[in-house]
Amino acid sequence: MSMKIVTAPQGEVICMALRRIHDNVYVIPGSPKTIIAQLEESTWIVDPGMGVDRDYVIKKSLKKVGDAKEIKVLLSHTHYDHIEALKGIKEYKVHVSVLEVGTLLDPTFRERSTYGYNLLPRILGLEKLSLYDLAISPILLNTEDLDNELHILKLPGHSPGHIGVSYEDILFVGDSVFGDKLLKRVGIPYHINFVEAMKSLECILDYAYEYNTIVLSHGPIVSRKRAEELILYNMSTMERIRELVINLIDNLNEFSIDNIVYRVLKELSAEISPESIILGTPLVISILNDLSAERSVEVRSNGETIIWRIQEE
Repeated sequence: MSMKIVTAPQGEVICMALRRIHDNVYVIPGSPKTIIAQLEESTWIVDPGMGVDRDYVIKKSLKKVGDAKEIKVLLSHTHYDHIEALKGIKEYKVHVSVLEVGTLLDPTFRERSTYGYNLLPRILGLEKLSLYDLAISPILLNTEDLDNELHILKLPGHSPGHIGVSYEDILFVGDSVFGDKLLKRVGIPYHINFVEAMKSLECILDYAYEYNTIVLSHGPIVSRKRAEELILYNMSTMERIRELVINLIDNLNEFSIDNIVYRVLKELSAEISPESIILGTPLVISILNDLSAERSVEVRSNGETIIWRIQEE
């Protein structure tokens, strides 16, 4: 892989696989993105990402920005697309939320907690990535800073221990906020907890005005004004999905979870496939769980599947 390096001001591409967004902070493009921050104490790799040559690109990028300092890895969370490249950079210590250590190490635990008991990992062609030999430093729930340079922002909802990270005027929000193009295509964003995901969006909305640059894992690198628009769009999409779920199971309507997810995707004019239905299921299940605590929701079997219906008052 050829990587032509040029001298470039902030914000311009400085090599085929590296973009500088700050004097000492760089982004490797992709979905998800990888951040390389060359700070005073250490050089941090945030979310290595995935791809057959991603680890190679990361190591080449480290040499270009200067890798004399101690190199560390920080994970926003442990979904497969954010950690696959770890298998090629196992020499670096990995910092991850204490809530996600188990899913980082064990492939079966990771698949079951992310996708549930289904064949989606095989449909997507994901390998059973075992990372038992990693050096791990768990980030405790009361941790606010790493090396007195990176500020940790706890953003659960997408996953239990999902975090964001900020440095000076840059905020990386991981998978808490999705780009509008992606949201329109997938319809239902992947979150395991509707309430927590909404709280995290509200938290980011409160914080966003403090930063000039906001980086999304799956979406653009934006200014604070554009970030606010995307956050509000994510929030309105989530609320719309909740309304659709309530309408579907209200009164005499009876649907299985697969039916509900399918109909929501159709209403949102999103892509419909086995993958999109499976990935949309966790958020819908979370909404149904919340509804069960708020009102009388009937859950029963019709002999073929489990169906949901809001009981009339």
